[in-house]
Amino acid sequence: MLLNNKMKYEYLKERFNLVPTIGIQKLELACEFCGKRITGEAKISKTGNPGLVTLFDGMFHHKDGNAHNNSRDNIEVLCYQCRKHLQYWGMVQRYLKKIERNQEDLPDCSGVPGVYIPR
Repeated sequence: MLLNNKMKYEYLKERFNLVPTIGIQKLELACEFCGKRITGEAKISKTGNPGLVTLFDGMFHHKDGNAHNNSRDNIEVLCYQCRKHLQYWGMVQRYLKKIERNQEDLPDCSGVPGVYIPR
C-alpha cells in the first residue's frame, strides 16, 4: 500500500515531534539528508484525523525504492534536490549492475569544472 495521509502524518508526528492541532497546521521540517528547510501543511479534522498532508519544498522518500514498504525506518523526508540526486544515483547503480560493472569503475569527475551557461 502506498503512503496515505494518515501514515505521512504519523511519521511526521513521530520524527519531528509535531503536536496535532485541529484545522490547518503549518509544518516546518528539515531535509533528513542535507538539513535544508522544508515547509508544508496538514489539514486535521475535528476528530484528529489528517485529511491532507502536503510538503511544499520536499517529498517523502522510500529508502529501499519499494513504494509498498512503508515501515518507519524505510521512509524519510527529503528536499527536492536531495530526492533528485538520490533518484539519479539509483539509476546509475541499476545501469552499472546491468552492464556488470561497479562503482569503482566510474571515472573520477571531481576535478571537472561546472558548465557555465550565460544568461
